[in-house]
Amino acid sequence: MLANITLELFLSQCNVEIMQEILNLLSPSYLFRWNLGPFTTNLVWYFIGILVGLMVFAYFNLKLAEKKDIFTKKVAIKFLAFAWSISISGIILVLFRQVNATYISAPVILLVWLGIAIVWFAHVAFYKLKTIPNRRKELKQEAGKRNYIP
Repeated sequence: MLANITLELFLSQCNVEIMQEILNLLSPSYLFRWNLGPFTTNLVWYFIGILVGLMVFAYFNLKLAEKKDIFTKKVAIKFLAFAWSISISGIILVLFRQVNATYISAPVILLVWLGIAIVWFAHVAFYKLKTIPNRRKELKQEAGKRNYIP
């Protein structure tokens, strides 16, 4: 019983600290600070690893899609363009932060980059989940109509 209360108290304290950290990261005084210095945690290596992994995944996804239909190839090409562009630009932004470039290393630039990545990924996902099934249905209907035309 005492352990549960202690655990709940600890978790609530951690949640408060996490929320305060998130609010600090999103505060204008932090976002628009133009010279923060290099990253001091190992989190940057995880970020770079995720970006490189995304590039490798997109490449192998394209290689697997070459043996499939045209729609799968188009999605793979769109995802490859997304992954490589976002990954390379993200690594360049991290490099600017590490070398302490004056204005381009501001955290707001990374936040804008994240917004662009989310919108671009949503565009690729919409194409895969909405546009392609509709186009395949249209092609089936056209093929069905062609069977009845002499």
